[in-house]
Amino acid sequence: MKITKANILQLERHGNTYIMRAATYGEPFTTDTISGIDLGDDVYVGLFVGSHNSDVVEPACSVM
Repeated sequence: MKITKANILQLERHGNTYIMRAATYGEPFTTDTISGIDLGDDVYVGLFVGSHNSDVVEPACSVM
């Protein structure tokens, strides 16, 4: 899955199947599914921002 500037994320779990949907507001969702991975009962999710260029600083913001 490749999407840039997504501002809507949906994460879903059904047993050992994990589904992620991402979209930019007003656009259709892009969906990616991973199955057959046993991560145990407790799964923690985090988001990160990083640059592949050491000379670039990427801004990030959080809305709660």
